[in-house]
Amino acid sequence: MAGRGTSKQAIPTPADLKGVKVRVQQSGIWAGVLRTLGAEPVVAPAYRVYVNLQSGVIDTAEHNWPSYASLRHYQVAPHLSLTEHSMAVLVFSKRVWDTPSADEQTIIRDAARDSVPVMRRLWDDYVVSAERTVEKAGGEIVRDVDRKAFADQLVPLYPTIIGDARLRSIGAAHSGRRTAGAVRAAHGLSHRPSATRATGRARPATSTRLWKMLPQFSFGPPREPVTT
Repeated sequence: MAGRGTSKQAIPTPADLKGVKVRVQQSGIWAGVLRTLGAEPVVAPAYRVYVNLQSGVIDTAEHNWPSYASLRHYQVAPHLSLTEHSMAVLVFSKRVWDTPSADEQTIIRDAARDSVPVMRRLWDDYVVSAERTVEKAGGEIVRDVDRKAFADQLVPLYPTIIGDARLRSIGAAHSGRRTAGAVRAAHGLSHRPSATRATGRARPATSTRLWKMLPQFSFGPPREPVTT
């Protein structure tokens, strides 16, 4: 889940983004998204976000709870609007993915699947701790956000950034959903953090096999520079 930490005011609706300077990665897609919402994208590396918020070079930045709390951005951007506009996903280099055998690919897939409840448990626990940290520091957590308005305003942008018609239809169908949990439910996925916590699972066997296998592969530096 993502939100926007701002230095001046909360951003519960798209109208609140009009003319706001928003830090973005070096990405044409993200810049286009923000312009569609009426904001002014400003490209900046992650390590400059705190200083840029403090100096007024930017007014807001994209955040999740780990980055917002651990980097202490709440000190210079105390208003966190929980827009839930982006989710982290696991991606794999096609060049590297074609290297292992089919059996090894199965191990990787199984390990990724097994990691989901573990990651969600750790994430949920961190969110609770981060919220307490921010609130104790006097930060404002804005939960009453018109997520549907944000999503609806971006629907016309889909054809310009998503070539696959099926994916466009999925995005349009989800534009009215208000939470990440609703999206998971729509795909038949469940999130039962209490049950996950109760199991106290050790590392799955597939994960153990994965770590034994990984040294076989060479994960060299990216061919192109990456800006974060």
